[in-house]
Amino acid sequence: MNPKVTLNQIRTFNDLFDDTTQFLKQNWKPLLNAYLYVCGYPLLALIALFCFEQAQSIFHLRLGDYMFGLTYVSRIILSVILMVLLNLTVLSYMLLYKENDQQVPSKTDVYHYVKYYFVRVLISNIVLWIGLVIAFILIFFPGFYFMPVALLIITIMVLENADLGYAFNRAFQLIKGHWWQTAGAILLNMLLIWSICMLFFIPVAMICGVITILAGWPFASVFGFVAAISFFLLQFAGALSPILMVLIYFNLYERHDNHHLLQRIEMLGKTQSSADHLQAEDY
Repeated sequence: MNPKVTLNQIRTFNDLFDDTTQFLKQNWKPLLNAYLYVCGYPLLALIALFCFEQAQSIFHLRLGDYMFGLTYVSRIILSVILMVLLNLTVLSYMLLYKENDQQVPSKTDVYHYVKYYFVRVLISNIVLWIGLVIAFILIFFPGFYFMPVALLIITIMVLENADLGYAFNRAFQLIKGHWWQTAGAILLNMLLIWSICMLFFIPVAMICGVITILAGWPFASVFGFVAAISFFLLQFAGALSPILMVLIYFNLYERHDNHHLLQRIEMLGKTQSSADHLQAEDY
């Protein structure tokens, strides 16, 4: 049996991915349980909205007057809230996991942590993503540079119980000199999540096509309802992202602290040498 993943340690690029998958393998059941406990009702509401929107869109498309309405806007808002809840659930779970000495936290403890951080993190997410979109529209490269920093900011807000201003400065402090490794790990993780989605949706689309041919039902209707039900599985696959961000945070944290510890040791040695030199001159 593999040992439990230790969060606060220095990791190589490959170790980040190995430990991300290892942590999910070891904790997927209690993490899924906490996720359903925290996000169950919003997830059901989102699935219901998605199914209703699909039925509504088919009706309006037949009339030729379908437009984006209140249902669509409600689904977008609920999707954003659910994304924040998923990230907070994983971050809170991993924070409690570390505080409890690598023991599985209870779902009620995770819920209380999510409840405590929710408003702060939701507002910060909105502010950061608006800034990120503006940066991408105006000048592409600053937006691309800021993307991993924005993800790290949210992680710091939970793990260090910090506000947005402190987390903003802290993120730039930690990522300095390690931006390429951080951005590369995040990009590869996004590609992994996208691949999981494609591997899942391609068979779903093929099955829906067969049902459409055999039963004569509209493809959009069949695919919409099946996609709504299967959204839950893909939603949980997004847990890979906050798990990776926690490991990245502790990797940068340990490197930064060790770096400053070595600096203090060197300064202590220099101070001691200077004192010895002065004492020698006195004689």
